[in-house]
Amino acid sequence: MSNPNDFIIENGVLTKYTGPGGDVVIPEGVTKIGNWAFNSCMRLTSVNIPKSVTVIGRQAFSDCGLMSVTIPENVREIGESAFRSCCRLKCVTLPKNVTKIGDLAFGNCEGLKNVTILGRVEKIEKHIFEDIKPVIAAPHIFIGDFAPVNRPSAACGFAKLYMEKTELNKELCPGISSTSRARKNGFIPLPSNTRTCCSSCLRKK
Repeated sequence: MSNPNDFIIENGVLTKYTGPGGDVVIPEGVTKIGNWAFNSCMRLTSVNIPKSVTVIGRQAFSDCGLMSVTIPENVREIGESAFRSCCRLKCVTLPKNVTKIGDLAFGNCEGLKNVTILGRVEKIEKHIFEDIKPVIAAPHIFIGDFAPVNRPSAACGFAKLYMEKTELNKELCPGISSTSRARKNGFIPLPSNTRTCCSSCLRKK
């Protein structure tokens, strides 16, 4: 359990974490994780965010040693570069109420392999996943809304959800076909981790 003295909280906003890192549990009652609150905390390994939080600020966890994070359902907004360069983070699930993801939110997260986006995000910024190609499972987001470099990974994630019999928005299915045609014609290269995922999906048939 984290020490309450490790957090500087002002009017519900966690403005700074001053603790030693490790596995951190943010106190209940915090409504926003402020800009740069955990920035460059390399000893941080995991963080549990309480249900009271609705906003994760700009660069809140950038350049951290974060390996896992639990984002609660009440979070609506993830700020610009919020998790940028968290190179040890392997997977993340964004809950259904998230409607805004800032640019570069997960940029340069070199270890990030799987992203699940459960909500209907209003706009997918071009560089959310800058320099990385995680498999993206987003059942309510049109594949064409992603940057071209991430569309094959989004198509693969959509296919994976289909094979797992997850309820999908059928209006988005044409995005898979168009992405597949573009890849077949050589316009969109399929990244190596996407090939692995798709092969796994096919073996489940």
